[in-house]
Amino acid sequence: MELRPYQREAVTASVQALKQGLNPAIQLPTGAGKSLVIAHLASKFEAKGGRMIVLTHVKELVDQNEKTLKRYSPTTATGVVCAGLNRDEAEAPIVFASIQSVFKRGAEFKNAGLNIIVIDEAHMVPPDGEGLMYKRFLQDADVRRLGLSATPWRLDGGAIYGDDKPFDVLAYQLPPSDLVEQGYLSPLKGVETEWQMETKGLVKVAGDYVMSKVGERLSSDDWLESALRNALPLLKGRKHVLVFCPTVATARSTADMLSEMKESSGFVSADSKDRDEQLSTWKAGEVRFMCNVDILTTGFDFPALDAIVCLRPTTSSSLWVQMLGRGMRLAAGKTDCLILDYVGNLARLGGVGTMEAWSKEKQGKLEPVEPREVKDRAAPQKGPREVALQAIDPMLDRAQGMIIHVKKCSFVVRPSGRQPGKRILLAVFDCETDQGISIDVTQFVCVEYEGGARWHAEQWAKRRGYTNGPAFPRDAHKARVECYALPVPRRLQVRRQDGHMNVMREFF
Repeated sequence: MELRPYQREAVTASVQALKQGLNPAIQLPTGAGKSLVIAHLASKFEAKGGRMIVLTHVKELVDQNEKTLKRYSPTTATGVVCAGLNRDEAEAPIVFASIQSVFKRGAEFKNAGLNIIVIDEAHMVPPDGEGLMYKRFLQDADVRRLGLSATPWRLDGGAIYGDDKPFDVLAYQLPPSDLVEQGYLSPLKGVETEWQMETKGLVKVAGDYVMSKVGERLSSDDWLESALRNALPLLKGRKHVLVFCPTVATARSTADMLSEMKESSGFVSADSKDRDEQLSTWKAGEVRFMCNVDILTTGFDFPALDAIVCLRPTTSSSLWVQMLGRGMRLAAGKTDCLILDYVGNLARLGGVGTMEAWSKEKQGKLEPVEPREVKDRAAPQKGPREVALQAIDPMLDRAQGMIIHVKKCSFVVRPSGRQPGKRILLAVFDCETDQGISIDVTQFVCVEYEGGARWHAEQWAKRRGYTNGPAFPRDAHKARVECYALPVPRRLQVRRQDGHMNVMREFF
């Protein structure tokens, strides 16, 4: 893994500011590879005998950042402190931690020789320094800090850098449009529909809408059902659709309505016990729509996402840019991400500088319509198709395929579409090419089948060193439990055939 030119520039600017005794922030768009910037800094820091802690607010980012460093520099010694990951390894020179797990331990890290704090998604640190957990840790640790964010500002206090702010200066920034033009990010295609929820009169607290009141308005007069019927024709051809909802009740209703419309859908919230399985199913393509409530905004990485439906209004430009940023990562076969806004966010806040076109459709018109340009809006220039994907597409189609790196693997059980009464086990791999392009790969492990399919399932388990019993379980759910104790391949050799990604070889 090598840093891209702009990532090297960000590293250089950060180091220069730190050497001058400042606490810098850097702004990189969602999908620009902040975790790789962190990995480079951490590896160099540890090599010189330094101690660093990398803080963030969700366990997924803690895990992602550590794994990125392990791929970038396998010999760098790391630890994790995160209750959600059931790990407490505070003695390591480079520690990745959730702020919830360490906010009371700032003095402990300081006494152990901590030299620098790096905060990923640094916009979570309030500008006035009064965020209880971050405030306590920063005060007790009392060392220099570096913040990284796609949106280094907040609705309740403006920029997070400057006088009397958590960070002193914005040492580096890069607009999303530059990375779209360079082929590092996918463009967005914004559609502002005339089927809009009326936000006039909605109650606001701390400057933003109260979501419970939004949910009540969405549920009245069959508005939600009409909006979904309006959206479906425009979403034709889109494989992975993320729906932002204001409340848990709205998200459940949206998922239920989509199911009644013969669309596969899922639902996740902060209280979902099956969150990981739901998201794995969605990523594997078994479910097309994923409805969520405030948990897939920051820190959620699914490059194949190619459509966003927004039913959640906001006045926060930071939150809106984070939501849009979920669709900007590159993925094989993806040309853009469609944004369907039904609550006025595009008109209220604009885009992120990469909108291909602004569009409207007539209110209540449910049949498919071609998005057309709005003449009274200044439409940003159209971004070219990503160069990087043009380079790797032919490689995937060659007989020898290509080698990709495995970032994460999860397992899902689903009913068989070919043999009624049988279930299949899906191994879902999140992978990445040497160029930083994300590719999702799914293996079908047919443990409940007979004949050749069963033999292949047994060979699949043997390649992973399965020795727990005379034979791999014939029950898909029991096999899934066993799989999480088996090693995950570091790399895959894959080839695209008939639209599917086939695994030719696994490297452990």
